[in-house]
Amino acid sequence: MDSLLLYSYILAAFWLPSIAWAQVDTSASLPTVEVMTTALREVPVGSQVTQWDSAAIVTDPGLNLADLLVRESNIFVKSYGRGSIATTSIRGGSAGHTAVLWNGLSLQSPMLGLLDLSLIPIGVADEIQVELGGNSALWGSGAIGGLIKLNSNPAFKKSFSSSIHYTAGSFGNREQQMNVRWNSASIAVKTQLLLHRSTNDFNYQVRPDLPLKQQSNAAVKQKSLQQELHFKGRKGQKFSLFFWWQDSDRQIPPTSTQNRSLASQRDYFNRTSFQWEKTGRRSILKVRTGFFNETIDFRDPQIGLEALTRFTVAIGEIENQWQLSDRQWLQVGFNETYTKAHSENYSDPPSEYRTALFAAFRRSFDFWKIQINVRQAWLNDRMVPLIPALGITGTIHPHLVLKAKVGRNYRIPTLNDRYWIPGGNENLSPERGWSQELTLAYRSKVDKPHFSYSATAFNRHIKDWILWSLREGDSYFSAHNIAQVWSRGIEQRISFQKNGSNWGIRTTAGHDFIRSTNQQDIENPKIAAGEQLIYVPRNRVIGSLSVHWKNFRMTYQHTFTGAVSGITDQLESYHLGYSRLQYRWLKGAFRGQVFVEADNVWNNNYRVIERRPMPGRHYNIGINLQFHKK
Repeated sequence: MDSLLLYSYILAAFWLPSIAWAQVDTSASLPTVEVMTTALREVPVGSQVTQWDSAAIVTDPGLNLADLLVRESNIFVKSYGRGSIATTSIRGGSAGHTAVLWNGLSLQSPMLGLLDLSLIPIGVADEIQVELGGNSALWGSGAIGGLIKLNSNPAFKKSFSSSIHYTAGSFGNREQQMNVRWNSASIAVKTQLLLHRSTNDFNYQVRPDLPLKQQSNAAVKQKSLQQELHFKGRKGQKFSLFFWWQDSDRQIPPTSTQNRSLASQRDYFNRTSFQWEKTGRRSILKVRTGFFNETIDFRDPQIGLEALTRFTVAIGEIENQWQLSDRQWLQVGFNETYTKAHSENYSDPPSEYRTALFAAFRRSFDFWKIQINVRQAWLNDRMVPLIPALGITGTIHPHLVLKAKVGRNYRIPTLNDRYWIPGGNENLSPERGWSQELTLAYRSKVDKPHFSYSATAFNRHIKDWILWSLREGDSYFSAHNIAQVWSRGIEQRISFQKNGSNWGIRTTAGHDFIRSTNQQDIENPKIAAGEQLIYVPRNRVIGSLSVHWKNFRMTYQHTFTGAVSGITDQLESYHLGYSRLQYRWLKGAFRGQVFVEADNVWNNNYRVIERRPMPGRHYNIGINLQFHKK
């Protein structure tokens, strides 16, 4: 920790005077131009980005991040059941290949290398972005498959607003959320409280010839508090303080082959972040710091197991962006991350330092943009291979856009991969490889019924993929760089939208075809060369229809997920339907919304993970009340 502070002081001593000098010098020699107010790595050139703004989030702020992705994206979410662990597989990658950022700071567990998305309520963010494809050059280890960004967007306008959200539904589902915001011309304050509980005691069918079975030991309780304070100072300065505390207590249900379970797991954390930003005529300087303290307490009385693990992460980051001319931008940054973890399965509490230098350069032409990104990282003074990337976006027709991206990607082995006893392997190499993608997108004229279509082809090779396997002569699984994975596929999206004076209709559809195969034979676990990875569907199809008339809105969303191979079983393909009917009203400073929704409309019996049952048809009814005064 002392080293982290020392790095920060050294960096500040050398960087800040040079930045101040650069601002004075360039202002004297260059003409006044408009500064790009968004950092280059927020929306890099050539990337495919899906975004949900505050208007979409406030519709159902009680949803968790996994539910949002299942309903409104084509990302495959590996769910162990309602209320249980949920992770992603983007473009045939593993759960550790999706990076999740909270206002620019990584939330991945350094012990597991992933984040449980079922524990993230979407109400913690004002904006959620999903960026597909590798982006390790800008965001570091783990950003191989894609990025999920949770961002806050304070509004410095004199206003006061408050909202209350309540949902009640099947299987004892209860959600309450309160949100209060106060804004002035220079101060923005946000306080949010979330309470959630559910028994998840749904009925499911093991086999058609057996009677229904009720899920047991599956209750979830969650409490969350978020506090934000933003201050807008003089000379383009902004100070932001973030605090996020959460306590989740959930029972671990039995599998469909077990009679009962008494296991439980408690996840609790507090995350604090301070950020300073200064926007000049030609530059944007940002400094971020974060301190995360997280604990997992797993207990299983049936086998007498009590496993307590915890970790602490301290992050310091500084980046500066200059506008070199009216068509050229340069961004340079430095990141230092310190981690320490505790577990009875470590011989000594391991700690590590990750250091990285990164840069991005963007050049705009009349109809084209090009961006070059590069990152050099170190792990405990051990150099990680240089990570470059290139992105291009161009207009080849008034309605036709071409995007291309190529880059190197990597993932550093987790602490458990290296130090867990038994099975950890300190000699592991980082997973690494190259990815390429090409997108062709068409959009019709804005003043006519809106139609759009896009197709993206991607290709990715990852070497030294880490798997836990049983070696000959060993009685336990251990971590090794034994897989070489080739992922490739095509993603297609199409949408149509038309609006009238008091009505509107929007329909979307998409299809993903993904081949993600291991390129060499593995004995244990048994994987043949050319075989599709487990829990990676080749085909996924999504479709939605939304119709509104005056204050009413009806939405239906449908997904098809193809068959996948599990560890021992083959899981069949399945269809899922979701429908929602809502009514909104506005009276003075008050806004309201009531809704009723049905999930798994067609009551299908399905599994996402083998032996982990999913609920049949279930319902929610809710109300949102808002007060907003300027």
